[in-house]
Amino acid sequence: MLLVPLKHEKCTVGVLKVMSKAVSAFDAADEAVLGLLAEVLGADLFLAAKYASDDLYHRATHDEMTGLANRALFFDRIRNDLSRVSRVGLEFGLLMIDMDGLKAINDCYGHRAGDAAICEVARRASQTLRKSDTIARLGGDEFGVILQPTNSISYLAETVERLQAVISTPFLFESTWLKLGVSIGTAIAVKDGLDLDALLDHADKAMYENKRERKRLANLAR
Repeated sequence: MLLVPLKHEKCTVGVLKVMSKAVSAFDAADEAVLGLLAEVLGADLFLAAKYASDDLYHRATHDEMTGLANRALFFDRIRNDLSRVSRVGLEFGLLMIDMDGLKAINDCYGHRAGDAAICEVARRASQTLRKSDTIARLGGDEFGVILQPTNSISYLAETVERLQAVISTPFLFESTWLKLGVSIGTAIAVKDGLDLDALLDHADKAMYENKRERKRLANLAR
């Protein structure tokens, strides 16, 4: 029997075991060949385990359609940020975003157009935010954003204004220009709460208030 460790980058990932009924069946040449084979197998096993794990984690924590963080990862990060606030007092902002007019897009142009609109909002918002911020698709046409750090309450207002301006630009889908828009509500820890439910409730209420005001202004403009 011959045992050859399977290694990659000084990490042992397994053992190659070769057996023979004959005594002293393997010579130095056999060992050299098996050594080369062990290097290849070791690298394959290492990389397969690494990327399979990364892929499973990404699928478990990200939205398949938009590629954004999903609801579970979003809430987990909020809990971690709340814990950090309690320890070191570093505040963060929370945005709740709801698309305007998605039902009309679905009804007029079909769900393919609606899905494309959701993905476009996700893309525009992601490009507008900082790398330190977290944006997630919470379900349907709802998104959440963690602004870390917030810098100031005025920064939340500036971010909301910037997001609404960027997202409201018409979107071209298969030769048809679609109108996009979002309603956004904000909350800030510690000012608006120090637990998850309180922050979400505050931001949700602010978002629906913003949606009502946007509808009122749109009706007045007609």
